[in-house]
Amino acid sequence: RMGGGVADAVFLAAELDAARGDGKAALRRLAARELVGSDGKREDLARVIRTLAERGDLAHAVDAARLGARWFPADAQFPYYAGGILLSSGRPADAAEALEEAKRLEPDNLLIRGLFALSLARSGRPEAAVREARSVLRIDPENAEARAVLDQAGSAEEPSGGSAGN
Repeated sequence: RMGGGVADAVFLAAELDAARGDGKAALRRLAARELVGSDGKREDLARVIRTLAERGDLAHAVDAARLGARWFPADAQFPYYAGGILLSSGRPADAAEALEEAKRLEPDNLLIRGLFALSLARSGRPEAAVREARSVLRIDPENAEARAVLDQAGSAEEPSGGSAGN
């Protein structure tokens, strides 16, 4: 980028590494620079994470998301990415931990909460999963992840628990 600084160069090079399928180099490049608080770089890091995930390099994508969570501790995006990738990698307990952090940061985000409910269900915590799913479905009856939790649990009844007006 014209006029870009060191952080811009690091993120662009890491994205290039990720696109070439060299997640190890991308992560090494990111980790070599302490970019904590690099304002405006959240989306650059998110692009690297998405590229790694799209290329199937899920382990490095999770590591990059965890780096983002450290660099931007108030941003739910990075634990959300880590949780989603971990869940798709067959690590639901680890996913639940990451998604719980994302939920703590953005308690009203129904995408995070639906995925959190699904991770709870898949990690063997059905009661907590159903409770979270019902809470999400009260607000967003179309949330696919929360609906899947109730369907899995055999509890496809209406989340309002009774009267249609709630």
